[in-house]
Amino acid sequence: LSDCKIEGMEGFASRLSVLVAGMKKKPYNMLDQRKADYDQDYDEFKTNIAELHAGIRQFMDNTFDRLTNTQRALQLLRKYERLGIPDLDIEEKYAKILQNFGKDIEKTSKIYSQQKSDPPVARDMPPIAGKISWARQLFRRMQEPMEMFQEHPSVLQTAEGKRTIRNYNKVAKVLLEFEVLYHRAWMRQVDAMKAGLAASLIVRHPETNQLFVNFDPSILTLIKETECMARLGLEVPHAAKGLRQKQGHFKELYNKLQLMLEENNRVRGKVPSAFHELIKPHLAKVDRILEPGLTMLSWTSINIDAYVEDVYAGIGVLELLINRVNDISAYRIDDVLQEMA
Repeated sequence: LSDCKIEGMEGFASRLSVLVAGMKKKPYNMLDQRKADYDQDYDEFKTNIAELHAGIRQFMDNTFDRLTNTQRALQLLRKYERLGIPDLDIEEKYAKILQNFGKDIEKTSKIYSQQKSDPPVARDMPPIAGKISWARQLFRRMQEPMEMFQEHPSVLQTAEGKRTIRNYNKVAKVLLEFEVLYHRAWMRQVDAMKAGLAASLIVRHPETNQLFVNFDPSILTLIKETECMARLGLEVPHAAKGLRQKQGHFKELYNKLQLMLEENNRVRGKVPSAFHELIKPHLAKVDRILEPGLTMLSWTSINIDAYVEDVYAGIGVLELLINRVNDISAYRIDDVLQEMA
């Protein structure tokens, strides 16, 4: 009892130590049968031990009445079991916890039935891996207590235990089938989602003519799914592994193209409206340099870096021309008009 790690049992351990120490300190002459001190003290000691035992039982019963979590109840019961104190009704408490566990299994089954069509997915999880993680979490709610019951097999051999095992296996099978179904569906989707890499690098808005980076967001989702599937220990297709390895490359390329288009917009914004017709042929020249990104180049092309360099060179020439036009307008034409005024 002195080595007990159960919270609240310290007082019982201290009381037992005092009782034992008190008995050891008293001197007795076992050969002197005229003195009945030992018999009286021993009877008193047994009475105190019985009261201590009753107190432990009451404390234990009160603790278990407050516990609603099956796994915590099992963990606590195992601590009491290791104490080796007799008459604590360990088997009865295992049976009671088993009944609560049966209710937990039924509750898990109801949660699955209610949420299976749209499971709650953690904020940092992609949709498919999130659904699988949800199913696994439901399974762990049952698995961990069942493993603890298996270390005390006698309770599982009862009629209640056998019924609980049947329900457990039934729900576990459904959860496993849910995981397999979604994993296989994701495996089939990988090739279709990979086709997004065949899209052009940039795309033009049909109404505003504004250019945008044309990266399929499902590729990033696929990469995130691949990372999560690997952490879950599930099979990952070779194609998905390849995309995951190129994750940094795609992000770098996306940022590079985004900056390129922002630079294109910045320079075009410097063209004075009065000189737009004059600059128009030069704008068309930059458009022709941009054209391969709209029609020919995809995210798997090997000459994208050269394309980006050509676009920056064309934008640079255009900006130089625009700066000269603005200078001429500011320092020559505007000054002459001001003098004339």
